[in-house]
Amino acid sequence: MADLDLRALARAAAARPGDLAAGWAYATALARTGDPRGQTRELCRLARLGDADAQQALDAWSPWPGPDGLVLRRSLARAPRSLVERARIARVEGAFILAVARDVVLVKHYDGAPRLEALELSDGGPRWSAPCNVLTGALLGGLVVTAEDSTRLTARALDTGEVVAEATLPDEIRQLVAVPGGRAMCEFGPTFGLVDLTPEAFGERAWELPVPFSARTSAFVTDGVHLLVERRTDPEREHRLVDVETGATVWRLQRWDLPILSVYGAAVAMDARGLVVQGSSGHGRGWRVSDHEKGEAVVCELDARTRRPRWQHARRGWTSILPMRSSFATGEDVILVTVTERDGTQLLALERTAGQVRWSRALAGQDAEFVIAGDTAWLAEPLPDTTRVRVQALDLLTGAPRLDLVLSSIRAEAELSLAPMVDGVVLLTDDALIVLGEG
Repeated sequence: MADLDLRALARAAAARPGDLAAGWAYATALARTGDPRGQTRELCRLARLGDADAQQALDAWSPWPGPDGLVLRRSLARAPRSLVERARIARVEGAFILAVARDVVLVKHYDGAPRLEALELSDGGPRWSAPCNVLTGALLGGLVVTAEDSTRLTARALDTGEVVAEATLPDEIRQLVAVPGGRAMCEFGPTFGLVDLTPEAFGERAWELPVPFSARTSAFVTDGVHLLVERRTDPEREHRLVDVETGATVWRLQRWDLPILSVYGAAVAMDARGLVVQGSSGHGRGWRVSDHEKGEAVVCELDARTRRPRWQHARRGWTSILPMRSSFATGEDVILVTVTERDGTQLLALERTAGQVRWSRALAGQDAEFVIAGDTAWLAEPLPDTTRVRVQALDLLTGAPRLDLVLSSIRAEAELSLAPMVDGVVLLTDDALIVLGEG
């Protein structure tokens, strides 16, 4: 085979990573040219996409002995994976998961006396408890940083809860967003700024910026270079990109700069690849488009520096964007978004390259929760008219189920939230914290 033909097949497989036929054509060409290592690499990629023939080819090349000495294919010898309930902890109202780290889950209780509680992931038993006044906290390696009272930052050891460092800020602390390098964006009083959280300089501020009382940080750029800050003063809304090191404003995005920001319920997030905006365009009002007006549920990605659109995905018809905390989540290659249409609610996986639908999934209702963890999408769905919740681990690139479990004895119409851990997920309902892992 000519080298130019092989390169053309390689470009086709790279341009359409979900096209199994293109991948097989490239793998076959590699075999013909005498490149078994390249063929194996391409078959591994196809197997990760869920291609059974590619998995069978790999298993045939890599046999191993079974318990009786017989040579088995890996697919036959591999133990089946399942999702099991490891622990269920009853909880009082007014609590949510702050973070899951290593072998503990941090739960914030904000009813009564606000406190932070560390629970064992193995059995749900308490490890330590401490006062905590701020709703969000920064998790930095083996430390968890919170506001123990209205103005005092406190760093505690994650394993023991022991106080490692403390500092007092000049005004009430409302939010913390972790920044690489042992720092955090801290919102306090009418300002926000970059605060050092290393033990030797704990609480020192590199810069401060004044913002309205209603301002809040909507997202943090994962490359550690910028912060995306959302400022809300009814009825205005502004998004500002801020340089982490200096506090300098790179650009401002006003509410009316983009049509999909003009409707209540729009959401903006950012990562190292770009700015992702979700909302409704047209003449819709609120979360739902009325019976007399047509509209669109829109997701678009913008260049983070220029704000020029890279692509836009719209769903025409009687549509709405669900008002969920996790109404969209960004992964390295895929964006997950939920859209409610006349026929029901869909979970869509949009490719980051062009906004095309990679896979879709019909949801049982509008109360599903999902979160991205690596190459896995965790999905929790209350089953209609029951006290059961189905939890699944889906392949992020294909939507294929990896793990599945139906939980019973969940309070009807319970509000759900998910937090991933190393080999499973933590589900928080109105009355229980449930630890799920591979069995």
